Amino acid sequence: MSKRALVVSLLGTLIACSLAAPMVLAASQQPQAAAQRATFPARLAPVYGFGGLEQPLLSPPKSGSGIAAGSVSSQAVGIQVGATAYDYQHNCSMGHQAEHRGTDFLHFGWMNQQDFIDGGDRSVATQSYDLVNCETVFMNPKLVTADYGGYMCMDAAQNGCAVPSAHEGADSDSQRPRAYFDFCVGAPLGTFQSDYPTDIYGWYTNHGTGPGNQNLWPIIEWQIGTQTILHMITCEGSPGLGDPQTISYYRRVGDYGAGSGTWSAQKLVDTVMMINPVLAASQTTDKVAIVWNAPVDYHRDQGIAVEFNNQYENDIWYAVSTDQGASFMAVSGSLGHAVDLGAIPGANITTYDPLSPYKAYCDIAAMITGDDNLHIVWGCRRWTDTTSLYRRQGAIFHWSEDVPNIRPVVKAEWDTGGTCVGHAWGMDAAKMSIAECDSRLYVLYTQFGNAEAPCYDYSANKKVMNGELYLTVSGDHGLNWDRPQNLTNSPTPLCADGDCESDYWASMARYGRTETNGCEGIAVGTKILDILYINDKSAGGCI
Repeated sequence: MSKRALVVSLLGTLIACSLAAPMVLAASQQPQAAAQRATFPARLAPVYGFGGLEQPLLSPPKSGSGIAAGSVSSQAVGIQVGATAYDYQHNCSMGHQAEHRGTDFLHFGWMNQQDFIDGGDRSVATQSYDLVNCETVFMNPKLVTADYGGYMCMDAAQNGCAVPSAHEGADSDSQRPRAYFDFCVGAPLGTFQSDYPTDIYGWYTNHGTGPGNQNLWPIIEWQIGTQTILHMITCEGSPGLGDPQTISYYRRVGDYGAGSGTWSAQKLVDTVMMINPVLAASQTTDKVAIVWNAPVDYHRDQGIAVEFNNQYENDIWYAVSTDQGASFMAVSGSLGHAVDLGAIPGANITTYDPLSPYKAYCDIAAMITGDDNLHIVWGCRRWTDTTSLYRRQGAIFHWSEDVPNIRPVVKAEWDTGGTCVGHAWGMDAAKMSIAECDSRLYVLYTQFGNAEAPCYDYSANKKVMNGELYLTVSGDHGLNWDRPQNLTNSPTPLCADGDCESDYWASMARYGRTETNGCEGIAVGTKILDILYINDKSAGGCI
C-alpha cells in the first residue's frame, strides 16, 4: 500500500470530564487551511457524563507549526501537532502515547516517517504541550530514535520529563527494546538518550539466545513508590509469520536518566500468539499488573498443532504484584504458570469454551484506578459471525477487581456482507484506551460503520472503512456503560485518497487533569482527558 502523509492532533473537549486530544497524521493531498481550536461542550447525564438529546459540538481544528511531511494540515478536530507518512501505530494494544503526571507538561509521541517509501526513514517523534503557556514546546517535533525505530509508548516522570519507549536497531540483530530519557531540567529539552536491558532474546525460538528473535514492541510504566521503577513488557520477534512467541517482563530500578538504573534479566510471562500485553501501575501504592491474552484453555497443552493454531481464540490473563514487580522476579517458571498454580495473584478471567460466542482477539487496555483496583478492557471477535469479512463483528468488554463481572462496554454486530474492507488486526470496535477522570471511567475506541450504515463511509478505490472516535463513560466502576458518543463525526463516504477523514490509532492519557490556565479556550477548573490520534487521509495501513 502506498504511503501518504497523516496528521497528528491534540483534541480539546468538554464532557462530564473534558477531553483534550492530540491528532497525529496528515495527508499527501493538502486539505483546506485549518482554523482555530477544537472544544465541544456536552451536558451531564443524571448518572454518567453524556447528555441525552444534546450531541457533542465540535469547533474547527487549530493547526500547529512545523508540521512537516509536505506541510500537510487537516480539518480534523484538535490541535495538529505533527504529520507522518506512517499511519500504523501498534499491531494490537495501543499502550499509551499521551501522558502527564500532574506537572506543567503533557507529553505525546507517535511512529514517524517523513518520506513516502515503504521501509523508509521510520522513527519515533515526540512533542510536548506547555500547560502553563498553552503552546507546544518545540517548533518541530523531536526525533527520539533513528535506525527504523517504532512502536512507541509514552510515560512521564515526576520531574515533568518525558519517558518514551520504542524498539530500534541499525539491522535486524541490533534491534532491542529501549526506554529514552531527556536531558531536561525542569522543562522538556527534546534530547534523548536510550537505556535498555541486555538480556534481549526471546525464549520460544532459541531459548533465550539469538540472533533474530529479540524481544520487541515494549510497553512501559514509570512507577514512583517505595522505589522508582520502570516496568517494561515485550514480545519476542519470531522469525516466521504466525509463529508463537514469548512475552517477557523487565524491571529497571533507579532514577530518571540513561545509565541511572539497573535492569533485571527478563522474566518469562507466557507463550502466546498476539503482540498485545500491557502493564498497569498504581499511582499511589506499589501495585503493578501485567495483562495479556493467551490461547484459550481448551487449546492449551494440546500440542503445538492445536495450541497455537490461530490468533483468534484467546483468554484474558493477568498477574499482580504488590511490591513493584519484585514478586514477579521471585517465582520459578513463567508468570502464567505461577498464576495457574496460585503462586502469585492473578487469573484467567474469561475461561472461554468452544461454544463461547466471543473470544478475545487483539486489543487490551488496563489501568489501576485511584482506589487501587485493576481495570481491564479487551476486544473480542464475534465467533458466530460468518458473514462479515474476517469476522469484523466484535465487542469490547470490561472487568475489574471491584466489579469482577465481565460487562459489555460496546458491541459492534452489524452485518457488512463483505462489501467493504476492515483493518488487519482490528474489528468494527477496536484500539481502545481506558482512563479515569472525576471518579468516572472512560473508554475510547475507534468504530467502523454502524448498524444503520455498516458500509457507507469508505474510500472509493480501496473500499477501506474510515474510522470515527467514540467515547463511553461509566459512573459505577464499570458495571454499566453509557451510550457511546461520536467525538470526531467526520464521514467522508467514497473519498479519494488524500481526502479521507479516518480517525484511528488513538491513545488516551490514563488519568484526568484540571485545566488551570484556560488553554485552547477551555474554562479554568474544567476536568480534562488528553487524547492523541491519527487522522488518516487514506484509510488503511502500511506496516
